[in-house]
Amino acid sequence: MTLFNKIFLADDDEEDIELMQSVINENCSHLHLTVAPDGEVLLQLLQATSKPDLILLNLKMPFKDGRECLTEIRSNSAFDNIPVAIYSTSSSQADIDYCLSRGANHYFVKPTSYAGLVSIVQGICNGKLIPFTQYMNYQNA
Repeated sequence: MTLFNKIFLADDDEEDIELMQSVINENCSHLHLTVAPDGEVLLQLLQATSKPDLILLNLKMPFKDGRECLTEIRSNSAFDNIPVAIYSTSSSQADIDYCLSRGANHYFVKPTSYAGLVSIVQGICNGKLIPFTQYMNYQNA
């Protein structure tokens, strides 16, 4: 089990960012969340600061989208040991397959409920990502 302490979130949706931060503060206060509003800023952060334990990457962002970021992250061996979890509104099987086949370690469809986000954060807080198939079963329950 890997303990996640430092997380980078690349997302341009301010409401989603605020909700994520709130759930982290309420459920897992040891997690430190650094937010990048787009993929360009995320890649700059990765070069300029100490590496995170986990990257949460939205697919649809301005300037440089999640697909481009994932490709750049996975093409740089300095980031080989950083898990990347896609965190997107897209539940398209094509998007899921694309990301997982290009090096994403996990794919979260942004939950539509507070409880769903709490479940994701608690999994991260406990040092594990819920296996994707189990997560989808939870979402559909």
